[in-house]
Amino acid sequence: MAEKIVTICYGQRETWTSRKKAMASFLEAACATEGSEHERYMNIYVQLLKGKKVCTDEDDD
Repeated sequence: MAEKIVTICYGQRETWTSRKKAMASFLEAACATEGSEHERYMNIYVQLLKGKKVCTDEDDD
């Protein structure tokens, strides 16, 4: 069974069946942006790295 991951960025919820694809997408977005937008994408990327099933653009404390 495929893994199901949910990302929530700028209030938009997206469901992924591949952690690898989600990570690639958010890393690419982070590399293409600066400032607070970069931080939002990196927050999700780091949460994906940690193995979370639901990742948001808010700080992961």
